Amino acid sequence: MDAIVPLKDDHQAVEKIFCPAARAAVPDTADHVLESVEEHRGEEEKEWFPQVRSVLGRNRLGELGEQLGAARPAAPRDPLRVRSARA
Repeated sequence: MDAIVPLKDDHQAVEKIFCPAARAAVPDTADHVLESVEEHRGEEEKEWFPQVRSVLGRNRLGELGEQLGAARPAAPRDPLRVRSARA
């Protein structure tokens, strides 16, 4: 699996979990935020990801995907608890 697949999975998870709850809680604000998220997602998936694949190639992306998968269990769950976030 290349490194881009988990990123697309993350996009789908955000859309599935966040979107319905946000729209129900604060519809007007949520619509604006979700529109921005969709724009960001589309830009990454249609422009950035293909460029990264063409530059790095599938083999290197596969290696990066393996490294990301191995590092994920040790990654902080709360990014605000990372020392650099408090600096």
